[in-house]
Amino acid sequence: MLKLDNRPTVVLLLGFDCDRPRDTFINSKEGSEMAERKLNSITQISNVLNELKLPRTFFVCGHFLKSMNSKYGSKKLKQSFDVDNKLVEISDHSYSHNVLKPVTTRPDKIIFHKSIGNYTLIRYG
Repeated sequence: MLKLDNRPTVVLLLGFDCDRPRDTFINSKEGSEMAERKLNSITQISNVLNELKLPRTFFVCGHFLKSMNSKYGSKKLKQSFDVDNKLVEISDHSYSHNVLKPVTTRPDKIIFHKSIGNYTLIRYG
């Protein structure tokens, strides 16, 4: 929990969806670039959240994990996801990320910005 001055305690629940790139796409030029960006962004997100001492959950699809493991190996994945960190949780997000039941009332995008110190948290729903 993060305490800001005398204001109420703020509880943040942070989850990150890790589902692409996967399958043969990961071996294409575009897929390889996406994979590099994904690993870099996961590392950068964790660095910021570690600085703030905030826990996070990575929701990982099986296809993604299998494809990324083939491309980079488990050592690099464990390092990127910071698996030994007590603030990190890795959760199953199904194997293929198929939508079993769509939510028709969910807006396509929800954007909000919240500044905390030198950081701006942005959520895209």
